[in-house]
Amino acid sequence: MSWSKLSFRLQELIGRIWVRVLAFAVMGVATALVALLLRPFIPDWMAYRLGTEAVGTMLQIIATTMLAVTIFSLSTLVNAWTNAQQNATPRALPLIVGDSASQTVLSTFIGAFVFSLVGIIMLQTGVYGGSGRVVVFAATGIVVVLVIVALMNWIEVLSDLGQIRDVLDRLEAAALRAVENREDYPWLGGQPWTGAPPEEAEMLLTPDVGRVRHVDAGTLQSLAEQHGLTIYLDAIPGTRVHAARPVMHVVGLGEAEDRETLMKRLMNCLTIGQTNSFEQDPIHGIEAMTEVAQRALSPAVNDPGTARDVIQRQLRLLTRTGPVATDHEARRPLLHVREISAADMVRAAFAPLARDAGGMFEVQSALIDALHALTKLKPEYYGTAAAEIVELVAYHAERSGMQPLQLDTLSKKMVHIRNRKLHTAL
Repeated sequence: MSWSKLSFRLQELIGRIWVRVLAFAVMGVATALVALLLRPFIPDWMAYRLGTEAVGTMLQIIATTMLAVTIFSLSTLVNAWTNAQQNATPRALPLIVGDSASQTVLSTFIGAFVFSLVGIIMLQTGVYGGSGRVVVFAATGIVVVLVIVALMNWIEVLSDLGQIRDVLDRLEAAALRAVENREDYPWLGGQPWTGAPPEEAEMLLTPDVGRVRHVDAGTLQSLAEQHGLTIYLDAIPGTRVHAARPVMHVVGLGEAEDRETLMKRLMNCLTIGQTNSFEQDPIHGIEAMTEVAQRALSPAVNDPGTARDVIQRQLRLLTRTGPVATDHEARRPLLHVREISAADMVRAAFAPLARDAGGMFEVQSALIDALHALTKLKPEYYGTAAAEIVELVAYHAERSGMQPLQLDTLSKKMVHIRNRKLHTAL
């Protein structure tokens, strides 16, 4: 397994809450057991001064307190996850569940509980002896400090966790990482591919039904170099795949010595799951943010302020990307990859809002302002896509019964974008 795929799998594993909890619990057990190893090195006078009951009392307090705190923390986390899923978008849930701060706090609580439980059992059985209790006492003091720090961090985490602003911050950060990754490795480091594959190319199909979550482009390039292949990747991250849709087309596969093994190795470079991943798919992050705005525009919520905030965040994301430099040199020349176009990103960001905003003048006005900014900053890249969304805004605003004065104001703001499209066409 290559480092790219291993890194992706590790990130997914670390994002699961039980992994860090288990790690802290193991540390709690290990800390209690270390006392047995250090027991011979502790002088007897230290054990006498501490007394026989001091360590046991501290461990009893930690065990009782941490059990209650852990149950409360778990219920609070579940409420935050439910709130984010109902009021923002279910697509944000993996980012909230995988939050490092909340996982560390919860893991500290459970680790402290396990440590105290193991310590109490060993004290009651007399395993430690007088010298061992000194080590346990010192370790217990460290655990108390860690718990106090965790409680202070927990208060700060709870002030934002699951709130709309917190969800949007996480979604924007995840989408930005994908956008920056696309800027650093356009076309996954390969060459752009449009149109049909070569006639001599053989298509590869997958029996799985789902979404492409990750593509190990480095291994695809290595396999192409080793076996004299040219690969045309049709299923980029985020693509819905099934048995009737080719995921890639390969030239030179018929000349390979072990076709079946090579085909399996090529297919193993794609990680397919039921849901999208944020890492290599900027569209997924953009669509998730748009879903938050759509929910805010629903009659049940009626929060145009959140929709305008999302438009501003989408504009900030889209200005971070643009056309690839003409002198760009492909790092993986044997890999040809489908393009994520400007139109794809602009449609994902703004087309659903143009429809759902309807007659909300303030939201449609903010949408046109964002499109206007894109056409001024990067006219050649965003001009045509922005003009398409502007026509959607005009269509839905008119159908929704917006006031003539407001329609006229929107029309005047659209002039520059429409003219930019004409200029680009000429």
